[in-house]
Amino acid sequence: MKAILEFNLDDPYDQQAHLRAIKSVDMASFIFQLISNERKSLMYKIEDKNMKDWETVNLVFDRIHELLEEHGINIDELIS
Repeated sequence: MKAILEFNLDDPYDQQAHLRAIKSVDMASFIFQLISNERKSLMYKIEDKNMKDWETVNLVFDRIHELLEEHGINIDELIS
Protein backbone atom coordinates (compact mmCIF):
# COMPACT_ATOMS: atom_id res chain seq x y z
CA MET A 1 0.00 0.00 0.00
CA LYS A 2 1.26 3.44 -0.86
CA ALA A 3 0.06 6.98 -0.13
CA ILE A 4 1.22 10.10 -1.92
CA LEU A 5 0.50 13.54 -0.56
CA GLU A 6 0.48 16.35 -3.05
CA PHE A 7 0.55 20.05 -2.21
CA ASN A 8 0.29 23.16 -4.34
CA LEU A 9 3.00 25.26 -2.71
CA ASP A 10 1.73 28.36 -4.52
CA ASP A 11 -1.44 28.15 -2.39
CA PRO A 12 -1.01 29.51 1.18
CA TYR A 13 -3.40 26.89 2.61
CA ASP A 14 -1.47 24.08 0.96
CA GLN A 15 1.82 25.59 2.14
CA GLN A 16 0.59 25.40 5.72
CA ALA A 17 -0.76 21.86 5.23
CA HIS A 18 2.60 20.83 3.78
CA LEU A 19 4.46 22.32 6.74
CA ARG A 20 2.17 20.51 9.16
CA ALA A 21 2.78 17.22 7.35
CA ILE A 22 6.57 17.53 7.36
CA LYS A 23 6.63 18.61 11.03
CA SER A 24 4.46 15.74 12.28
CA VAL A 25 7.41 13.58 13.43
CA ASP A 26 8.95 16.57 15.22
CA MET A 27 5.65 17.24 16.97
CA ALA A 28 5.27 13.59 17.99
CA SER A 29 8.84 13.56 19.35
CA PHE A 30 8.17 16.75 21.31
CA ILE A 31 4.98 15.34 22.84
CA PHE A 32 6.70 12.06 23.73
CA GLN A 33 9.60 13.84 25.41
CA LEU A 34 7.29 16.20 27.30
CA ILE A 35 5.08 13.39 28.60
CA SER A 36 7.77 10.77 29.21
CA ASN A 37 10.80 12.65 30.46
CA GLU A 38 10.08 16.21 31.44
CA ARG A 39 7.54 15.61 34.18
CA LYS A 40 10.03 13.99 36.57
CA SER A 41 12.71 16.52 35.73
CA LEU A 42 10.39 19.44 36.40
CA MET A 43 9.02 17.90 39.60
CA TYR A 44 12.55 17.63 41.03
CA LYS A 45 13.28 21.26 40.15
CA ILE A 46 10.02 22.44 41.70
CA GLU A 47 10.58 20.46 44.92
CA ASP A 48 14.20 21.57 45.26
CA LYS A 49 13.38 25.26 44.86
CA ASN A 50 10.15 25.27 46.91
CA MET A 51 8.56 27.41 44.22
CA LYS A 52 5.39 29.47 44.35
CA ASP A 53 2.50 28.59 42.02
CA TRP A 54 3.23 31.27 39.41
CA GLU A 55 6.94 30.35 39.41
CA THR A 56 6.01 26.73 38.82
CA VAL A 57 3.76 27.62 35.90
CA ASN A 58 6.50 29.81 34.40
CA LEU A 59 9.07 27.02 34.80
CA VAL A 60 6.83 24.48 33.06
CA PHE A 61 5.93 26.76 30.15
CA ASP A 62 9.52 27.94 29.73
CA ARG A 63 10.54 24.29 29.37
CA ILE A 64 7.74 23.64 26.88
CA HIS A 65 8.96 26.56 24.75
CA GLU A 66 12.55 25.27 24.97
CA LEU A 67 11.44 21.82 23.79
CA LEU A 68 9.45 23.29 20.92
CA GLU A 69 12.54 25.20 19.83
CA GLU A 70 14.77 22.11 20.20
CA HIS A 71 12.41 20.17 17.93
CA GLY A 72 12.17 23.01 15.42
CA ILE A 73 8.46 23.55 15.95
CA ASN A 74 7.13 27.05 15.35
CA ILE A 75 3.49 27.06 16.38
CA ASP A 76 2.84 30.37 14.61
CA GLU A 77 3.80 28.74 11.28
CA LEU A 78 1.51 25.76 11.87
CA ILE A 79 -1.57 27.56 13.18
CA SER A 80 -2.99 30.75 11.75
